[in-house]
Amino acid sequence: MKILLISPVFQLGKRTPDNLTIPCLSLHILAALTPAEHEVKIIEEEKRSLVDINEECDLVGISCYTANIRRCYELALSFKKRGIPVVLGGIHPSVLPEESIQYADAVVIGEAEKVWEGLLEDVENNTLKKMYKSDYPDLQEYLPLTTRRPKLSQVFGVIAAETSRGCPYNCEFCSVYLHYGRKQRFKPVEHVIRDLVETGAKKVFFADDNIMGSPAYTRELLKQLAPLKIRWAGQASIKNIHRNPDLLDLAVKSGCKLLFTGVESVSDSSINTLTKNIRNKQVIADTIKMIMDSGIMVYAGFIFGFDTDTESVFDDTLEFVLKHKISMGSYAHVTPFPGTTLFHRLQKEGRIISTNWDDYNLSWGRVTFHPKNFSAQTLYDETQRVRLEASKFSNALKRFSTNSHNPFYYLALSYAINREARLITKYTNEKIAKNITIPTTFNIEYI
Repeated sequence: MKILLISPVFQLGKRTPDNLTIPCLSLHILAALTPAEHEVKIIEEEKRSLVDINEECDLVGISCYTANIRRCYELALSFKKRGIPVVLGGIHPSVLPEESIQYADAVVIGEAEKVWEGLLEDVENNTLKKMYKSDYPDLQEYLPLTTRRPKLSQVFGVIAAETSRGCPYNCEFCSVYLHYGRKQRFKPVEHVIRDLVETGAKKVFFADDNIMGSPAYTRELLKQLAPLKIRWAGQASIKNIHRNPDLLDLAVKSGCKLLFTGVESVSDSSINTLTKNIRNKQVIADTIKMIMDSGIMVYAGFIFGFDTDTESVFDDTLEFVLKHKISMGSYAHVTPFPGTTLFHRLQKEGRIISTNWDDYNLSWGRVTFHPKNFSAQTLYDETQRVRLEASKFSNALKRFSTNSHNPFYYLALSYAINREARLITKYTNEKIAKNITIPTTFNIEYI
């Protein structure tokens, strides 16, 4: 069989800037799970490779998340009309399989390792089932990802890798545990190293939700990474770094250039409700400074709209970022993704105002619920204001002195973040000027 594996863009004409695009990993895992007698082609639309719906193939697999689900369904229906079986997988179909199966022939619920080969056999035997539910794989088996190679023209030549899946934290707004579980599962360190050596990558993004989730594991990983002379970025918890400062020194020696960390909030009232982070604003600032002083850039994530937030949170966050010269930031309003504890709570309280999945995009989406202490419009407008102000290139230059260890990456990423903020603002203003009405309920008829 010829198998087409697709990672769709959020919306045609709405792409993430190249410098901010996270390289795909899931489709390469599916390709590695596919027996050698099949031909596999991977298409990542974020890399300017739009799908040709007339392409000849025998099976289509589409990787879905909530924000791109309309595009996923559009592609699925296009191939189904040609009589080609379509399988949907990823976080959104896993959470809402009954919705997703309306647009596909089969849905994979959860991670695909334990069901993919059997699904392919069912396709060949014309016995494809509607639902395939997988238990969590233990990740102990080595899987060579031979389709994944760095390309200098894309995302600085960065490839994605992983050392673990799952997250033990209980964040009400997070959807990670819905797909990967609350227990962090680790790959053997020797398998991670072998994968990087065989791939030949010198620039790596670790897709783990917290690459420092187990200090003992991380110490061994970083020691073995050091001889490879790679440059890497990943996501890590400030709490883990604060409690295990030796990890920072090992990270620097292993080639770490950037860490994304979810600060979430600098509001004193909100900090006390967040389970995964340090509950002291000054300690957060001191730990971020320690990271930047080591030569590692900090990409800090902030979220607005918690029930404990007041309107002061927007200016407080902006002041915090500028005062401490944080390398760069991600600014988003709370998004209650379907299936999360937050979604169910807000739905029960009658506060969900949109189930149009197009809105559930952390960058381009609208506010989908009634905030507690200000209006939805205020939350949207103020989030945009902070995003634009914090990312202004003049402010980025003021932070240059604390990020001069990595001048090229710092300036390139800062430019990309500001460019995205300006594109989002332009897109919003155009909708307002044209009085465009977006339906509040998701319906495939609006494609």
